[in-house]
Amino acid sequence: MHASVGATGGNLGMVRNLAVAGALMVVGCGRLGFEPIGLPGWSHSVQLRILNAARTERLDDFPLLVVLDASRIDPSFAAADGHDLRFIDESSGSELAYEIEAWRPAGRSLVWVRAPAIPAASNASVITMYYGNPTAPPSRVSSVWSSEFVGVFHMAGSFTDTGPLRLDTIPEDVGFSPGQVGDAMTLSQLGPSSYGLIPQRAELADVVTISGWMKQDTAPADYAALATIPISGLSSDALHLGWHRDRPYGEATDTAQTLTRLEAAPHPSGAWIHLGLVIDGPTATLFVDGSVAMSVTLAAAPSPPTFGVFVGADCDACPNGTVVANADLLEGAIDELRLERVPRSAAWFDAVVATMRDEMIAFE
Repeated sequence: MHASVGATGGNLGMVRNLAVAGALMVVGCGRLGFEPIGLPGWSHSVQLRILNAARTERLDDFPLLVVLDASRIDPSFAAADGHDLRFIDESSGSELAYEIEAWRPAGRSLVWVRAPAIPAASNASVITMYYGNPTAPPSRVSSVWSSEFVGVFHMAGSFTDTGPLRLDTIPEDVGFSPGQVGDAMTLSQLGPSSYGLIPQRAELADVVTISGWMKQDTAPADYAALATIPISGLSSDALHLGWHRDRPYGEATDTAQTLTRLEAAPHPSGAWIHLGLVIDGPTATLFVDGSVAMSVTLAAAPSPPTFGVFVGADCDACPNGTVVANADLLEGAIDELRLERVPRSAAWFDAVVATMRDEMIAFE
């Protein structure tokens, strides 16, 4: 971490030219070096090195989680709500989109940054984060979430979609408490049924990847859902991701109404686990904590959804248009639920889990 002091004024398009100019300074071992001026008007900067050496795939438009606390920035210099943050891609000089999930100057802040291209098998990609300009206007760079995302739910105190479509949501007797990343949506079945519903939209038919963090307080007697996309009138789902007794579980029903099940090794209850279900052509894959747990071949294409997505529940043999869950209710919590229209790879899932565990960035 270092502070960079520059002249006021200017704009982000000047960043690359300014980087070659510098103020002469003396460093501790007696050598002379140049400290970059950086972004005019911002007083502090931190370099973020992205750690992707272990993955043999380039990650495009990757949502990178930047976790900030007093050991990584001096919050007394940042704007009270963090709106003066700026992220600059060192390879191109372009400003990157970011989204603040939680801003807690006296604690742990969570910021999502859209990394346009993280090289495969490399730790060479660097982003510079600037702060320390409380009079700066909010950033106007486009969304963190590319068009590949159908829905993004941080569960940061509300069941709200921050993805590009801003999907409607209906929470039923849910609460919020600390989760795996930030806050999580908590579900309790001690009183009224507790779950979330994303009402039907045409774009939900495009979903081929479902993922999220899930914690259940006790192993269910049968099934517990993270998210389901039911089929009207059937007891099986177009897509189902969650739990079966003591095992992570997924299922897909094809257009011939053939049900395909995927199960992983047993996992203890009461602990957070990241689950993902991907439909890639005829192949269905279940991911657990960023790794492939099981892959199967479907007999036909997955059946299209006939109504929305239930979160923390299912709706078995329901009439079309229902808004009431009746099965697979989760007693526990859900965090960082995502619905995507592209089949994600093993490298992508590994990186997703790593970034949410704060393992993808080295602060320099």
